[in-house]
Amino acid sequence: MGVVYDGTGNDIITKTQDVLEKEREYAVYIVTHCNNVKFAFKTLFCGNEQYIPDGCTAEEYNNIIEGLKVTIAEHDKSKFSDEEFYPYRVKFYPTEAEKKRMEEDIEYLNKVKNDFEEAWKHHYMFNDHHTKHWLIPEHDNIPAHYTDMPYDAIIHMICDWCAMSLYFDKDMAAVIKWYKEDADKEKSEMTEKTKSTVEDLLQKIFKVELK
Repeated sequence: MGVVYDGTGNDIITKTQDVLEKEREYAVYIVTHCNNVKFAFKTLFCGNEQYIPDGCTAEEYNNIIEGLKVTIAEHDKSKFSDEEFYPYRVKFYPTEAEKKRMEEDIEYLNKVKNDFEEAWKHHYMFNDHHTKHWLIPEHDNIPAHYTDMPYDAIIHMICDWCAMSLYFDKDMAAVIKWYKEDADKEKSEMTEKTKSTVEDLLQKIFKVELK
């Protein structure tokens, strides 16, 4: 057992070996995913000027890529924060004891769900490669609405999706099947301009038709 901080801002607690092992597993997953994002970015976009958007010069595109080299290197860094690491870990890498407690204790289950929702909100607020980041809340009688994602955030988002495909399907191209069949939530959170840019890039990268 080890004495570690639980991330809640409360007490120092002693964690069981099971918890420490699950934390290690989750940390390994984060690092693996981040490395896959870097691989996708380097493979698809670095040194490749065929994805220059309309109205953008080669110099402007290269500046976008140079800026992305910095943000891609910092991909998902917030997942190691106290606000995100512990709720995400319990949600996706629970111990057997935690699973059992969630099955038997509805209050604990609801806490796990609520803690994760707060962690997810923290994550998309701090990471602009998520569509939810671009939601403008209701204000001054203007309804909540999504704004266009900039090109660098779209590239980062596609690299994130490709990294997930690498992890689960061992193939970046599997992102196309996911986008067609399971990305309704993401599509609903895109403006028409963002969606058009996303699909144009996916079609060019993977030589497929999405329309």
